[in-house]
Amino acid sequence: MAVQALVLGFGGTGTHILTNLKVMAAQKYGTAPDFIKFLEFDTIADWDPGKNVQVAGIGAEYIPSGEENISLDRATEYMHLYDRDPSLRNFVFDILKPTGQPDRYPHLTNWLHVDWLARHFPQHSVNIAFGAAQQRQIGRFAMFQNRADIVQRIGGHIRKLSDRANGAPVFVWIVGSTVGGTGAGCMIDAAYMSRLAAHSVGVNNINITGVFVLPAVYGNVPGISDARAFSFLRELNRVQSTQDTYVLGAETVCSTVVYDAQGKVRGVARGKLFDSVFYLGATCANSEERKNFFTKVASSIDLFLDGGSGSALLAKTVSVTSSTAWSLGAARIYIPISTFKQLFAWEQVKKCLIALTAYNEASGDVYFGSSVDRTDTGIRRFTSLYKMFWDLLKLKGMDAKARSAFVANQSPRSVINNWFEFQPGLLGQVGLSPAEDRRARLFCVNPFVSWDEPDFALVPASNINVRTFKENRTAGHTGETKEESASRFAGEISTILEIFTNREGRENSLETGRRMVLEKMTAQLAVKVDEMVLDEMRRSKSATWDPSHREDGTQPVGCGGNLAA
Repeated sequence: MAVQALVLGFGGTGTHILTNLKVMAAQKYGTAPDFIKFLEFDTIADWDPGKNVQVAGIGAEYIPSGEENISLDRATEYMHLYDRDPSLRNFVFDILKPTGQPDRYPHLTNWLHVDWLARHFPQHSVNIAFGAAQQRQIGRFAMFQNRADIVQRIGGHIRKLSDRANGAPVFVWIVGSTVGGTGAGCMIDAAYMSRLAAHSVGVNNINITGVFVLPAVYGNVPGISDARAFSFLRELNRVQSTQDTYVLGAETVCSTVVYDAQGKVRGVARGKLFDSVFYLGATCANSEERKNFFTKVASSIDLFLDGGSGSALLAKTVSVTSSTAWSLGAARIYIPISTFKQLFAWEQVKKCLIALTAYNEASGDVYFGSSVDRTDTGIRRFTSLYKMFWDLLKLKGMDAKARSAFVANQSPRSVINNWFEFQPGLLGQVGLSPAEDRRARLFCVNPFVSWDEPDFALVPASNINVRTFKENRTAGHTGETKEESASRFAGEISTILEIFTNREGRENSLETGRRMVLEKMTAQLAVKVDEMVLDEMRRSKSATWDPSHREDGTQPVGCGGNLAA
């Protein structure tokens, strides 16, 4: 039996992918099949395939048309999310203000940030006639304004598909971008409304899959925000969780969304909101590469809509609760949500560091501060990290004899205590545990005498690792002949030498001490460098640099501002 599927697209990304899917379905079956229904949502009033339209926050946008004159039908496969009375402008500048009537609309006040919209948008531009202006909350508001029509339209499709399914599930696909206003603002509510719509027509067997396109696809598009995608995925992570449940009426649910002021219309998730989720991304440098990417995504989804293998293939997919990546055809998937959070956080750190240091990725050079100050400031900061750096820097300009004398005056203990600032026995400023302290001593000790005590004079004869004939007698071992002592002495020397020089990090080897010292020094340097950067940021809280003249370095700009690249 053919898979009964409803594919919902949101924003420009949804239009591209749904159009490609419809073309593929028509080419495969000769005409658009009854068991696959397409419904595209957008806030564009004059949406029409094959035409350029003006979109708020983007400018002119081309509404794609498919090959062989196959496109989404404006009358039956497009739903315009339009503003209603009271309008978004009324809510922002009147109704939801403290002086208005915010208590009458509790289903909006807990997420629609009217103060922010009023500060950032002129009153005449606060509407949804020309798109969601790259703002998720405007896209979501459009879903709330059109909730009744959306539920009725989706419910009609689900009921007809369910009648054809003969007890099998109806598969609902929700497709869009994580970085825009319409896609990122609408797709989570689309899932809640799909469950609400199915319930309203008496269908309880639906399977919802989300296909979410990640920011890299829009790398060269102005206004694209990683933060917007991060916010979407953070919310998605919450609605996918099944850890927290509560009782609603007579049933246990995981999450709900209230869509009316009276609290009577609710979208309910009794488990995960989405049964399966795909995160798709590829680096696209231009519109042609994006177009090819959307075609690949459509080809991949088409496999799941196939009557012979679709449902079985979808049953094997990986949802967001898994840490395993699922490859959807030729596209790439990034998963899990925690990974994307970390990627986003580190991208912001990278941007901050580039702004602070005028980093040149090609050469690896950094130019913190002005060119005039860099040398003196750099030396001062470099030598403050470790006394070792200051001592080594003084070798510059010394002749060979002086350098030899300098080296001759160093000892393992002075290197550990003075240069590395480790203080064996005192746990030092590096913060050594007793076990780490013992490993640090391996740099100072004579292993043939003691594993722990660098000072030979403090080691009792009975504790010496390799004792001579005389030392052995002093320690109370009087039954050994000189020949036996010589044989024992040679064997112990060989055994300890093998232990101490072991390169695999065996206990009591110099290597295990070296690894510990390197780890501790690296950690301490990281802390010192972090403090150095933070100190500079506290003194000059913003900085600028010219990417075309990196060698001129960064320049501090006043105090109290934000770091700007």
